[in-house]
Amino acid sequence: KRMKVLYLLLLLGVLVALVGAQSCLNNCSHRGICISGICLCSVGWAGDDCSYKNEHIDNGTSHSGTLNYAGWAYYNTRVVTNGGSITWIVNSTRGDCDVYVYLNDYPTRSRWLIRDVSANLNSELTLRDAQHGVWVAGVYGFASCDYRLSVYVYEPCPNSCSRHGICLHGSCLCDSGWSGADCSLREARVLSLNSTINSPTFLASGSWDYYAVYINNTNSQLTVEMWDRSGDCDLYINFDHYPSSISYTDANLTFGNYSTIHYGTIINHVVYIGVYGFWGCNYTLKTTASPQTTCDYLCSSHGDCDVSGCKCYPGFSGPRCQRKTNPLVANETLSGTIASGTFNYFSFRTETSSAITVSLTTNWWNTGVTLYASEGSTDPSLDSFDYSASTYPTYNKAHLILDAYGDYQEWSFGVHARFNTHYNVTITINNANYTYIPNDTVTPVPLAKQVSSSVRRSEWKYFSFNLTRAYYFEVFIKESNGHESPVNLTVFVRNDAPPTATIYTATDDGSTDNHYLRVAFNQSVSVTMYVGVYSNEDVLNYVSDFEIIAWAPSFNRQLLLPE
Repeated sequence: KRMKVLYLLLLLGVLVALVGAQSCLNNCSHRGICISGICLCSVGWAGDDCSYKNEHIDNGTSHSGTLNYAGWAYYNTRVVTNGGSITWIVNSTRGDCDVYVYLNDYPTRSRWLIRDVSANLNSELTLRDAQHGVWVAGVYGFASCDYRLSVYVYEPCPNSCSRHGICLHGSCLCDSGWSGADCSLREARVLSLNSTINSPTFLASGSWDYYAVYINNTNSQLTVEMWDRSGDCDLYINFDHYPSSISYTDANLTFGNYSTIHYGTIINHVVYIGVYGFWGCNYTLKTTASPQTTCDYLCSSHGDCDVSGCKCYPGFSGPRCQRKTNPLVANETLSGTIASGTFNYFSFRTETSSAITVSLTTNWWNTGVTLYASEGSTDPSLDSFDYSASTYPTYNKAHLILDAYGDYQEWSFGVHARFNTHYNVTITINNANYTYIPNDTVTPVPLAKQVSSSVRRSEWKYFSFNLTRAYYFEVFIKESNGHESPVNLTVFVRNDAPPTATIYTATDDGSTDNHYLRVAFNQSVSVTMYVGVYSNEDVLNYVSDFEIIAWAPSFNRQLLLPE
């Protein structure tokens, strides 16, 4: 028994010696616990012996401290997004403090991503395009020092400054020649009142070029002409601000190699001209300014011109006699002339629940005349309207079909022209069972034949299909504008008459860019089916392309099913 006791005492002594051999450095500075010779530091401390500060520092806050020679203090900041920037500022009152920064671990004098080891009392470190994670700043006492550390975290800059600038403290510092919150706007090139850019300028798809024309203290009219040598570029103008695709004073979005905008009566404005690369192009540009004439293009053919201006005929008003003062009546034809870049206005009141058809014709093909409509008594404008129809691409004709939503409704209309032109407008009231649509606006299509077509924003395109002893009618429409605007169109079907937004046999829910509609009959029928394709007002593309095909078998599928 005595030997056994001696053996146990010897074993205990060995264990005590082993534990003593695995004691921690400086006893963990009394700021942690020692486990197998390794310090597990308390919150707020770090280092092999828990002698270094390790504090969390929030964005926009500061921490102060004192370091002895070769001492460390660590401060960590969590960043949750990529692409932003972080700035550390150290202000010292004495000594020499260095700063080291590392990601997701403590920096050392040999391991760091950015540092400042100068002898300056004040130092600043900025890290751009920072990754998400925990960023640790280590303040090192190269010599004993007092310090104050501040940290600032900035969100990523919009659109990464479009690669035309650098992101500094959350804001873009744009390169020369670029401006805007994301440096995406090319600074406007200043042009004289009468300028010509003869050298073709290349513009990539989705990009803008800007020009500025200053018109001071003169009553002027300005004409902007653009020749598009390849591709498709659109022309915009705006007063005092850069134009965009949704904010502009006037625009010419026609296809072709020549575009123009004419605007009269400009006083004390900076006219910004924007060229947008719809598909990319090589273009030349010309601006021409001239004094405003006394009378603007024949006083809209609604008055006479003398030395004092337009003298309007009874029933018309405005400086160009451009407004019909009394509402147009059904089946009455309104004729007039429009100066390029201007409007003529008229109104209509209906006291029935029937839809109306507004028909516009011009004396020239492809003159860029657009008919705008707004519900109520407020005049429509280029960027504020409910419905529109243009003579392009239907050349010198355009039509609007407007549904009634009660027994009384008021409509306000505006006719806008890009070139001087003459026009005629007629309004027809449709009966309850038939919608008046001129025959030349409906395209007959053979069954089982695929046809490609397009429709402009807020407009209709109609197709007719003749059925012979058919049991059902199916139509399939595939949009082809790509994924950037996946659902542009709404499709309506009606038999014997063109559909409207409220009168139809079938319609789709517009949830996908593949539109399929089926109309079944109780027995075989021989009818004309009409398909109406409407391009929504809020679509991304100004013109929506699509393909249409229809079938109408002369047999009943149900008869082929086994009993």
